[in-house]
Amino acid sequence: MATISERAKAGIKQMAPAEQAEHTGRNRLVTDDEVGDALRWLASNAREIGEARARLVRSGHLLKHTEALLYLASEEKTVDGKKAGVKASQRWLDSAEEEAVAAGEFEKMRALREAAMARIEAWRTESASLRK
Repeated sequence: MATISERAKAGIKQMAPAEQAEHTGRNRLVTDDEVGDALRWLASNAREIGEARARLVRSGHLLKHTEALLYLASEEKTVDGKKAGVKASQRWLDSAEEEAVAAGEFEKMRALREAAMARIEAWRTESASLRK
């Protein structure tokens, strides 16, 4: 009995040249090489994505810690005055900037991961359609 690949190749040979090109990948939305690249990217960047998420969490906690320290050190008499003083300080601004940078890096990594996964899913869908 012929394998699935052998049967598929035999079916492709019976098609018109334009159909053959589509089924052999020349007109595919996502090529086998692109899927391979996406899979390699996912495998090699998993740690970096985790580290970006960890940096985001740490920076969020650091911002809250900085706010608390500045609030406690404030010589203002009112709660609103203390809060305003905290957010007006350079130290708070630096912590807020670090959190923003960490969030941007994490979102970039997440978007790249989602794009790689979308390529793989598109390839899977297209491959399944070609087998029918």
